Amino acid sequence: MSGNPVPATEQSGSPVAPTPLTSFAPAKGAAAGVERLPMLDIVIERLSKALQQSLRRLAGDGVTVSIDSPTGLRLGDYLQKLPSPAMLCITRFDGWNAPGLVVAGPDLVFSAVELMLGGKPIPVESRPDRPFSAVERTLAERMVRMVLADLTTAFQPIADVKLRMERIESSAKFAAVVRETSTVLVIGVRMQIDGRGGRVDLVFPTASIEPLREQLRQSYPGDKLGRDSLWETHLTHELLVSQVRLSAVLDEPSIGLGQIMRWTVGSTVALDVTPNSPVKVLCGKSPVFVGSMGRHDDKVVVRIDGRVEG
Repeated sequence: MSGNPVPATEQSGSPVAPTPLTSFAPAKGAAAGVERLPMLDIVIERLSKALQQSLRRLAGDGVTVSIDSPTGLRLGDYLQKLPSPAMLCITRFDGWNAPGLVVAGPDLVFSAVELMLGGKPIPVESRPDRPFSAVERTLAERMVRMVLADLTTAFQPIADVKLRMERIESSAKFAAVVRETSTVLVIGVRMQIDGRGGRVDLVFPTASIEPLREQLRQSYPGDKLGRDSLWETHLTHELLVSQVRLSAVLDEPSIGLGQIMRWTVGSTVALDVTPNSPVKVLCGKSPVFVGSMGRHDDKVVVRIDGRVEG
């Protein structure tokens, strides 16, 4: 998902799709934009997968989630182009109390109502042009909270980030979480469920994600040419501390089902082995070691004598 941002197509009743601009920290009077943040691409990919799973639990199959590349925009320009009505959810980053904004357009709000209360999809031209009712806001808020929860999960491998809902506004003039000239990062999320769906925009001021900037700027494996010694060291360490389950096989006799059915508590199975017979050690179904049987205290143990070649 790296590279040049791909602008979303503006849909009727959807939050505005921002136009990609040029730089992350512009000089005064310059256009706003986005610095390349490789780990943010990873977060977006994880968010897409998490949202698909959450929506399938809610509505079954027939779910698609697509997320636009992050785009930079002035907050004032973004708010001026919002459709009406729109549900503007003010959020906070726990820990440093920085603000954020999640915007759900009427297409998503009405789709949430149809999905959770039942009924056929309402054509866009037939949807009422009025403020959202309390029931509509409540059902759409559930969808927004699901997106925030999945976004928190998507951030976990990179940083301990938790987003909480603070309040909901219906007017853009009450949703200016930072100055209108401030740069914000806009991530458009489209969700489609059996013909229903809509777009929700994640709007984060660059000042709010500044504490995460160093983590988000890190390169991920495959992002640089040549060998990555840092990644190799990390992978080696994780492999050495990982745990695997091994099975020691003394013998594999063939026993008829009728004989097995006659087994009772205390029945014994004769194995065609001796204390000196080699023991196969398997990982899953793959043989990895050859050992010999012994005893340690009151337990039967297997000593590794060598590897299985090939």
